[in-house]
Formats: sequence, C-alpha cells, structure tokens
Amino acid sequence: MASSSLDAMCSFMAAFRALRDEKRADRLASMKGFLSTFEETHRRIWRTKVDFNLFNLLGIQTDEVRHSALLAWLLAPKSGHGQGDLFMRVFIELCSLDLADAALDRYTVRTEFAGEESIVDVMVSAHAQFVIYIENKVLAAEGPDQADRELRDLRRLGAALSVPRRRQYAVLLTPQGRRPTSGDPTRWRTLSYRDLTAAFTKTLPSVTSLRVRMVLEQWLDAVSGFWRSTP
Repeated sequence: MASSSLDAMCSFMAAFRALRDEKRADRLASMKGFLSTFEETHRRIWRTKVDFNLFNLLGIQTDEVRHSALLAWLLAPKSGHGQGDLFMRVFIELCSLDLADAALDRYTVRTEFAGEESIVDVMVSAHAQFVIYIENKVLAAEGPDQADRELRDLRRLGAALSVPRRRQYAVLLTPQGRRPTSGDPTRWRTLSYRDLTAAFTKTLPSVTSLRVRMVLEQWLDAVSGFWRSTP
C-alpha cells in the first residue's frame, strides 16, 4: 500500500514538473514575442520622432548666403541635381514671369553677382532673352538705397545682354513676401518663403533623385521656420 502511494506521488510530481516546464516554455515564448514586437515598435516610433535638420545642426538655418546658394543650385539646370529646369519653371510661375519655353534652352545662374553699384544674391540670365535679379532677405534689412542700386545694375546688365526691359525682372525674396523699403517698390516683384516652400513641396513627388529629394526636404523644413515664426 505504501509502495502504491509512493508511486502515485512520484507520478503526480512528474506530471506537475512536466506541466510546469511546459508553462514556463510558453511564458518564455510569449515574452520573447512581446520583446521582439516591442523592440520593433520602439524603433519605428523613434524613427518617426527624430527631429533632425542638417541646416539647424550646422547653425546655418538663417544664413542668407547658404540659402541663396542652395536656391541658385536648384534653379540651375546643369548644377548636378539632375532635375533639369524643374525648379526654374516653378520659380517662374511663382513670380509670374513672362518667359517662353525657348528662353530656357540655355541660361546662367550665378550667386553674389557684382554690378557697378551693388552685389545681388542670385542672378539668372540668358542672352537676349531675360535677366532676373533675386535679392534674398531672411533677417537682415536692406542697405541704404539698395533696391534702387540693384535695379540700376539690373538695367545695365540687361542692356549689355540685349535683353528687352520688359524681361528684366527684380525679385525680392523674404519670409513674409514684403515689398522693398530702400527704393521704388513698384519696380520689384515680391516672393515669400511661405509660397516658395509650398510650391517646391509640391514638386517633391517629381524629383527623381532620392538624395536630391532628401536635401530639398531638409531645406524646405529649415526655411519654413522663417514664416512659421512670423505673424
């Protein structure tokens, strides 16, 4: 009888250990699955919460020279971004410039272009076709008589390139799209960073290069701070 009871107890303990081990294995498998899911979810959330902008990291988020250089790079069809005149056409439409497609066959883009009386941030020109002066003002105010000095230089360059006056354009790019305060505002077209950001954002699906798209996204994110921070 005692032997039978002992055998029954041993069988019970063996069954108990087997069940315990089975439950432990189930719990471990469940825990591993949870940790794996948690880790992947955490990585996905972390990626979406990363707040990184190269322009801000380098401390050049309000550097007019850098932003002018990047705008010029985008406008130039053969600057290496591989998008042709895509951005130039967007800019032309934004500023309501009367330019035919033939005028875009061959044009030049230069930064810090010096005339007799001034230095303009970006100059775009095509011989006998058009001249565009782009003055970029992020934070700094205009210098004394700056708008009129640049306009006179624009006229001189236009005459030298045999460009009709009606296709000599002066554009002031600012966060709010304000008019110039240092000269005759009626001779200038105005463009805001808000409108520029919106228009270039719409072009993102058309950008064929992933690297160019990433640079453009970073730039648009940086310059959007110009108008988001203003009333």
